[in-house]
Amino acid sequence: MNAFKHINISDRKIIAHYLRRNKSYRWIAKELNIHHSSISREIQRNSNDKGEYKIYYAQRKSIERQKEKQNKNKKIKNNWSLSFWIEDRIKKDNWTPEEVVGRLKYYYSENNRKNLPKFIKTKSDIPSVICIYRWVFKDNIDLKEYLEHRGKRYKYKRNQDKYRKNNRKKNIKNRPDIIEVRDRFGDFEGDTIVGKNRKDRILTLVDRKSRYLFAHRTNADSYDIHNKVIKLLKKETIKSITYDNGVEFYSWELTEKILNTSIYFADPYSSYQRGTNEYTNRLIRRYFPKGYDFVKIDNNKLNIIVKKINNRPRKCLNFLTPHEVYVEKKVVRLRC
Repeated sequence: MNAFKHINISDRKIIAHYLRRNKSYRWIAKELNIHHSSISREIQRNSNDKGEYKIYYAQRKSIERQKEKQNKNKKIKNNWSLSFWIEDRIKKDNWTPEEVVGRLKYYYSENNRKNLPKFIKTKSDIPSVICIYRWVFKDNIDLKEYLEHRGKRYKYKRNQDKYRKNNRKKNIKNRPDIIEVRDRFGDFEGDTIVGKNRKDRILTLVDRKSRYLFAHRTNADSYDIHNKVIKLLKKETIKSITYDNGVEFYSWELTEKILNTSIYFADPYSSYQRGTNEYTNRLIRRYFPKGYDFVKIDNNKLNIIVKKINNRPRKCLNFLTPHEVYVEKKVVRLRC
């Protein structure tokens, strides 16, 4: 159990999903491999005024709380007296940030309180060395020339949960060999086709063996895409899904749990690893070329195109159609 895990947007989607199905806090915590008190605290802190836990409301409240905390931690920027005092020490007396912090801590000690500046009320008001460097390079760049070490800009770590790769993702290289040989139905490749405004999209899912296509109108929101995947595949036998590495599939863990399948991800900028899906997307692009406004498309119109593609003979299927192979289960010896 990970007792120190920070809850992110993906976790919040899972929490909201299972709350709607009346699952207990302990049950949800077990699914996320965290302590049940973390679930209780998350729901209590980030529910709306009606006591409802909504995904994006909870995410927004969490971000606002982080920003508020960051603003409180801007000890120098939010304290004009402290900023002027530090600026004088660096500019006029040529002190280093280390010397500034060390002197303030010296003043704060019990024997030297008479020299302590009035704007230092508690020990937590004393900034760190890193805090001073950050303030100089971000908010007072003119002071840089007075620093003894003024080479590269100080770089601090970003929120690792937000910017690092999701290590829980399963890479395409870890797929079982049976998926590679296209010897069974139910191994799908997934992607989205982007419309004119980049918000409206078409979700495409293609069976690797039969080349049978499922498609649905959607938007760029990962939870909406998750719901569309469930809608398209809930009645199918799913062995695996291989997605593009885009952020639109951020809710993959929830999809994986509900469909009881394994989801893999291609490497970034490696569309050739999902060649079946990419080729099928090009077929759809013949009807909806780049720059086409997907607002003009409804699912009825899209379904007509999907039916045409699924009834198109393929050389790799010995000129059988995907419909004949996937739905009618006609035996085919694959050529590719």
